[in-house]
Amino acid sequence: MTYSTSAARNNFALWAAYRAAQAGSAKATRKQFTAALRKCGVIEFLAKSANHKIAANLCMSEFHKWTKKAQKHLETIGKPIKYGIAAKLVSVYFKSAFVLCGNEKTRLACNVPPPIDSHLLNGIDKASGTNLSERYKWTKLEKKDYMELLKELREIYGKEKPLWHLEKYWLL
Repeated sequence: MTYSTSAARNNFALWAAYRAAQAGSAKATRKQFTAALRKCGVIEFLAKSANHKIAANLCMSEFHKWTKKAQKHLETIGKPIKYGIAAKLVSVYFKSAFVLCGNEKTRLACNVPPPIDSHLLNGIDKASGTNLSERYKWTKLEKKDYMELLKELREIYGKEKPLWHLEKYWLL
């Protein structure tokens, strides 16, 4: 059996995503988080190059579908998580498997949210004088609050810039 860079990229993206999501929730295991990613549809979606050119408004629609399906899968197996944790799971997978693989200029890459966590929100607060980290706890975000936060991030950072560029504010 040959181990390809495609398989390695997928495995790395799965690992990065479940580790990032576990930082916000000890409720689910590696197998449970990776199963949620496999069942939510993001992996299959990204495998089809025709999907890389979808309209900007459809990017968020797809992102929400993947996030809700991942959240639903974990709820079904008795490991409920908040929308913010499921969004981080999907975002980290998406970034690792797609954005950082030479697709950073596609509409899809430019419009899917970055992984949101306290490091990012604290960095944005420090750079912009906001108080996002006080008002939004990523591990507790429901979809409504997540959308409100994204709207604020767009207003702070600019509507035309790729969302993944916000990661320059990560405090690492």
